[in-house]
Amino acid sequence: MVSYRNGLGCLLCWLVLLFRLDVAKAEIPIRDGGINPANLGKGDWIWYVSWATNKLGGAAPEVVNLPTLMNYYKARGLQFIIVKAGTGSTNFNGGGSSPQFNSNLVHHAHAAGLLIFAYTRSYDDDVPGEIAMASNCFALGADGWIIDAEVEWENGANQAGPNGPARAIQYGEGLRALFPNKFIAHAPFPIISFHSSFPYKEFGYYCDAVMPQAYWKDIYGTDPAAVQRMVTNMNNEYRTWQNSLTGIWTNSIKPIIPIGQTYNPSASEITTAAEVDEFFDRLRTNANPASITGYQGASFWRTDARTSDMWTAISTNSLGDGPGAPNLTMQPASRTAVAGSNVRFTAWGTGSKPFYYRWRFNGTNLPGATSPNLVLTNLQFTHAGEYSVVVSNISGVVTSAVAVLNVTEPPTLFDVAATAGATHAIISWMSTNPSSSQVSFGLTPALGTETGEDTQPDTQHAVLLAGLQPNTNYYFTVLSRAGTNAYRSSGWMFSTAGEIVVDNTAAAYTGSWISANSASDKFGADYRYASTTLGGGNASALFHPNIAVPGNYDVYIWHSQGANRSTSAPVTIYFNGGNSTTRINQEIGGGTWRLVGTNLNFRAGTNGLVRIGNGTGETNQIVVADAVRLVYRTDQETPAGAAAPEWWTRYYLGANANVNLDPDADGAPSWAEYLAGTVPTAGSSRLSLWTQSGSPHTLQVYFSPYLAGRRYQLETSTNGDAWVNLPDAPFPALTDQTPGRFSITNTPGTVRLYRLKVSWAP
Repeated sequence: MVSYRNGLGCLLCWLVLLFRLDVAKAEIPIRDGGINPANLGKGDWIWYVSWATNKLGGAAPEVVNLPTLMNYYKARGLQFIIVKAGTGSTNFNGGGSSPQFNSNLVHHAHAAGLLIFAYTRSYDDDVPGEIAMASNCFALGADGWIIDAEVEWENGANQAGPNGPARAIQYGEGLRALFPNKFIAHAPFPIISFHSSFPYKEFGYYCDAVMPQAYWKDIYGTDPAAVQRMVTNMNNEYRTWQNSLTGIWTNSIKPIIPIGQTYNPSASEITTAAEVDEFFDRLRTNANPASITGYQGASFWRTDARTSDMWTAISTNSLGDGPGAPNLTMQPASRTAVAGSNVRFTAWGTGSKPFYYRWRFNGTNLPGATSPNLVLTNLQFTHAGEYSVVVSNISGVVTSAVAVLNVTEPPTLFDVAATAGATHAIISWMSTNPSSSQVSFGLTPALGTETGEDTQPDTQHAVLLAGLQPNTNYYFTVLSRAGTNAYRSSGWMFSTAGEIVVDNTAAAYTGSWISANSASDKFGADYRYASTTLGGGNASALFHPNIAVPGNYDVYIWHSQGANRSTSAPVTIYFNGGNSTTRINQEIGGGTWRLVGTNLNFRAGTNGLVRIGNGTGETNQIVVADAVRLVYRTDQETPAGAAAPEWWTRYYLGANANVNLDPDADGAPSWAEYLAGTVPTAGSSRLSLWTQSGSPHTLQVYFSPYLAGRRYQLETSTNGDAWVNLPDAPFPALTDQTPGRFSITNTPGTVRLYRLKVSWAP
């Protein structure tokens, strides 16, 4: 909501904030097989497959081989299993003579409708080897890869030393380069502050989920509140960590899929079925989860070490998807895209995983299009048409809605223009198709400064530049982006308003004027003079300035002084709406600019006039006409009240417009839109205010546009009545046209209101 105070020259943009740090809701990509990391469901960890198929350690007498094991899992509502494939970069044989993770294992898991992920106990001593192992497991049919990374990745460990973060990046980059659409997760510690040197953010950046080992008995022993402490502390630790992330590392915030404990670490620390129930319950009912989509997944370590009543607790609880036929909760959406760009269609939903996809174009199957994401690159007009997908699983088949793709011509940029004042300028252009708006500008053809990109698609573009130098030449180009394609104009130039000098050689004359150059204090190469008369005068020097920027100017003249000069030379200024006459003593004050008119309004063009006459009432004297100078008043660029400079008003609203009106009905009058740097004729052009979580107990408040010459003040209130100025100024200091930022210290658990006040800088 935008409000304004008439006549005060300030604009208020309101933002209501609940003072609770909510992490940014990042987009969660759907991975191959329809795997949704934000809704993974229930899973189980297998250390030794041979121990699992041997009656699950005695808890399930009917489990005697792989088919009965997988059916047992499916009957208890599991969606995935995680099986050990390696120790570091060495294949794990599980007590046999060949690798435990094999295609037969994958086959039986998929036959039962289960996802199967491979994991290695990562030791950070052979990252390329672990990547190669992951590649082999994916080749065998694995649906995902889990990095069981623990103390070996911390600073001071024999393996990582100080290199853990760099190696984690190497690991993540290597995996993602090979498998950009596969599910990848890592399984670190639940209490981050106990292991602060672990590369959480580096792993998180490349992984789709984090699976903290929430082993409440191992950490809290015989404490009867162990489960409560585990979930509460894990939640708080991850929230604090998430709020500390900035820049690209906010992309490390991923769904949290904790690993529960179903084994007994000692004879005195016995895990119970009631604790498993409580663990589910606390995840499911968490009112303020650190997981960005809530706790929609969990798994348990380990499968062969639990009792039958623990299995009952696991089977009677649920998180995330339930079993059943596909139910597409995300349908492919129709869209219009520019030729040469890329588009993505996505479909996913609830039901038994894995899902199998077959995309269609105009009713015909697309070869190789078997992913939940259909990506079309370098669009051509032949790509236009109807797209749908058939999704199947072990329980059924469903066909999505039809999405229509329209392909349009890429934008052509034309009518590029600049309308300038002294310290501001409007850069405008047209594009054939809706696209974004951005301007690069500078004092040389190398440019050097870019405005923030306005992503609102439009065909009529206008960007306000501020903080310019008067009387200066600027170079610029314009940029419009549609999809992944960017279109930039050729180089252009404009000049800001400043001074206009008309020398005597450019003036017009009536009567008798003589050219001379003997005076040392002349302007330029020469000057003109005429003899004085007693009457109304019979000679005039007429200086017509060519005014590019309408507005208010101060007017000066230049003359050379001497004893034979007039002491009462008439100088008449004809401006918009009137004229004024000043008499100048030319015996003094020569060789400099002398002020003869202040704050006079001139229209664009050559209708303005400065006339120097010879009707002084004197004899035997001369009147000198040398040069005239008009100087644009920069104070009109930053008006004290509800006003805007004439060049800006004329561009958007026409002549004699009332800037107190609101032509686009967005709640801000035109003068306030100039102050804010927005477009007064487009309701979608607004002063924007938004937030992003910062370090613990801080919040970053961003706003755009952020323009020079303004003062930005953040105000706060608890009830919307009494507003208090916060002492913070936006930072970093304005160096270009990018968004501004305030950093606020939060008080958890309270509700506060915030608004941004914009006024002209003193």
